[in-house]
Amino acid sequence: MIIYKSIVFKTFNLAVCLGLLSQVCLSQSETSGATKQSISPTRSLGSSSERDPITVSSQDTLHLYDSLFVGFSLLDSIVSDYQVFITRENHSFTASNARIWLKMIKYLHAHAGVRNIMFEYGNSYGVLVNEYLKTGDTLLYNSLSNFTYTEYSEVIKELKDFNDILSIRDKLYFTGIDLDRGVYPIAKALNQLLPDDEIEVPDSIAIHIASIKSLAPYNDFKLDQDENVNYNGFQFKTGSTLELIHKNFKRRKEDYSQYLGEDYTAFEQIILTEYNARQRWQALQTAGAIQEYHFREQYLYQRFMEEYQTHDGNWFGQFGRFHTTQDIQKDNSCEWFTFSSLADRIEGSNEEELRNNVCTIGIIYDEDRNFGPSKKETKNIFNKYFEDMESNSVVLLDLKMDTALDQSFSEDFNLLLFNNYKERGEAFNNNLNNKNRESNTTYSLYYGMYSPNIGTLNSFFRAQNATSDFNAGNQTFGYGALVKNGRYTTTTNGVLFASDEVSLLPLGPSSVATVYNLKGMTFNQGLMYSLLPDIRMFDFRPGASLGYSRFELTNTENAPSRNALQQGFLGNTRINKYVNDAFVIDVLLDADIELGIFSIGGRIGYSFDVSNKKWKTADERLDASPATSFTGWYNYVKLGVRL
Repeated sequence: MIIYKSIVFKTFNLAVCLGLLSQVCLSQSETSGATKQSISPTRSLGSSSERDPITVSSQDTLHLYDSLFVGFSLLDSIVSDYQVFITRENHSFTASNARIWLKMIKYLHAHAGVRNIMFEYGNSYGVLVNEYLKTGDTLLYNSLSNFTYTEYSEVIKELKDFNDILSIRDKLYFTGIDLDRGVYPIAKALNQLLPDDEIEVPDSIAIHIASIKSLAPYNDFKLDQDENVNYNGFQFKTGSTLELIHKNFKRRKEDYSQYLGEDYTAFEQIILTEYNARQRWQALQTAGAIQEYHFREQYLYQRFMEEYQTHDGNWFGQFGRFHTTQDIQKDNSCEWFTFSSLADRIEGSNEEELRNNVCTIGIIYDEDRNFGPSKKETKNIFNKYFEDMESNSVVLLDLKMDTALDQSFSEDFNLLLFNNYKERGEAFNNNLNNKNRESNTTYSLYYGMYSPNIGTLNSFFRAQNATSDFNAGNQTFGYGALVKNGRYTTTTNGVLFASDEVSLLPLGPSSVATVYNLKGMTFNQGLMYSLLPDIRMFDFRPGASLGYSRFELTNTENAPSRNALQQGFLGNTRINKYVNDAFVIDVLLDADIELGIFSIGGRIGYSFDVSNKKWKTADERLDASPATSFTGWYNYVKLGVRL
């Protein structure tokens, strides 16, 4: 299908042949209004308001792993009409996203004059990518690979080879137009902008320049470090270091300008302009204010416009789903309400050359169809296309050819990419691992000892001719669940005390033999704080908890004859139950050694019984009973598994 960009439609001719696809040719004329560009409206001979679904063809399939541009025929006829191209991705599908990104860059460079690549990173990352494309510095590439997912870092290496063979005029320029949300690329980019060591550093900024030079390799070391290896060296904070550099820069701009020379402007952009924006965004995020989202999108747009004004050539970027729709969203798949995206802002720009000059392509994944303003109603209209596609393929389709697709998505996208690749990639796997590490649940079995204050109880029974004491260091068996969330960990525990019994010797031949059995339990919930958050394999946490504890004392009387049990109900045995329960407050220390998904550890704590210490039967408190308290030390060993 061929489309030509026009301001108005003056005339049109329609030719229809049975068995052939219809074609629409549009001619240009002048008018005062502008129209939104689209693909020709139909592949069928039916009414344009009821179009048949598209038949997926191998000609529509993109070949992601070769140098050919098979599958781009729909774009061939329209790319000359646009200056900005944006594809919409779900970030968790990095395996196929990275290949689509690379393929689009190469295709648009060859067919649409695209030489500028914008992406959803801060400017610092763009500085590093451009430097790598120029120099091929292996150490710099190693840093880049730590700042992004493996699939994208591998693609950047391929882009280096591609860029090397281009003429000076046609070489690629990369820029991150997002906020610098991560601090590691900031430190690395500042270090890249510093002059050679031979250049004299003014005393007023010397300590901060030295800090940049040491911080960048320190971060490289930390990021390269095996997460299962414990590093016991110095621990420095990148954010705190950059804050001090930022403050020094504001006071000593002239000294920095003298020292940095031609790189001063780029250095200032990162440590002042973008750093200020980052701080403002963080404040909005911390406050939980909805302004956070609008501020970020406005920043993306402003940064794009700054770059657009200073770099010739057309533009391409692959962004998350939030940033790509051409119309204001009132309820999209990300639940951003009444939201103007980057694409919408560019298309509505005051720059005449940009107005209605944005082509957006939505990527729909077979495994992620939560997409669009009516996601529940529209997700099933994709079934036919995914059923027709070969496995592990990407197909470019014209949504204008299908009434259902057109009605649902034509205001947001020009084309759709259907993606049924099964492998999601490192982002998805890392998200699962991060959930396990940063907000995970560990289930544990406990074995230990608990020493409640039962001295008065034992004295009472000794006075009644008991043959032994209840064990004061009672064995305990239980379970626990730890749920981590950053440095805080919630703990839930249920513990049973091993039962113990004593017997009272008969005082005469006709006396009743009596056995008393003591058992107990405790259940508590608490909060702990990690003192060693940066050490992955070992954690040490103080904390406190609130709980409920309960003793049950059961006495069993056996008589030689029925007459000896005046109050027995069934048989010759009479059983009485007494209860001592309490609310307790615990202070505790908890430690764990993590071995993969398994852990071993221990806990020591002290319980404070804050309730009445007397026993009761049914609901009656027995004031003459011996006081028994849950106040005392306990300790457990733990064996856990993280799920």
